Formats: sequence, structure tokens, C-alpha cells
Amino acid sequence: MRIRGWEQALAAHTRAHMRTPYQWGRHDCALFAASCVAIVTGHDFADGYRGGYSDEEGARRVLASIGCDNVGDLAARYLPEIAPAEARRGDIVMIEGTFGLFLAVVDGRTAIGPAARGLTHTPMDMALRAWAVG
Repeated sequence: MRIRGWEQALAAHTRAHMRTPYQWGRHDCALFAASCVAIVTGHDFADGYRGGYSDEEGARRVLASIGCDNVGDLAARYLPEIAPAEARRGDIVMIEGTFGLFLAVVDGRTAIGPAARGLTHTPMDMALRAWAVG
């Protein structure tokens, strides 16, 4: 279930992090997606993982420890999968970018996710998988 006021809270969160650089274990795609899910639903799936790794290898170890091969498996562990065309604002999608697979939050025709110099918008037609939030 989506909580009251999530739209404004999600917009404020993305605005606040537009220039936050990518940082493993602090502001990466999985933690950003989890933060967005927490804003929309009030439930933080990443509680206990934040700060638990500081590089890509550490992130892979965390994923492996919970039986996930990639960030898509991670999202599927917590959220019901839907067709990317069904994704609506606040849902989570997986996209393949320059540096591999990443998670992003749907914001209309684009999905927003962390990049080297801050958040980036990617067209929704690039989404490979999607998960319903709330």
C-alpha cells in the first residue's frame, strides 16, 4: 500500500539527490531504489545493508549472501514483478546502462537512478524488468 503524501515526498527526495554522486553502500542504485520504496510504502528493504559495503565487490558479496545474482534478483526478492509497460510512477525498473544493470524509480516517461555525478533520467522504453511498489 502506498502511504499518504508519497508523491510529494518522492519528488522532494529526487530533488534533494539530483547532484549526489554515486557511492557504493551509500548512494548506489539498489539503495536509492530502496529509499524510494521506503518513501512510497514506509518499509525500508535496505535496512541493515546501508553502509555494509563500500565497493562493487562488496555489493556483489552482499547480493550473493542473499541468493541474488544481480540487482534485478534483489528487486524481485522484495517486490512483485510486472511488465515494464505497466510500471507507473513510484515503481522500480531495471535498465542496462553503460556500466551494467541498474535499478531506477519510475517518474513518468523516464526512470531516475544514481549516476557518477548525480541522478540521471533514462527513457522508460529502456526498462528490461519492472516491479510494482505498494
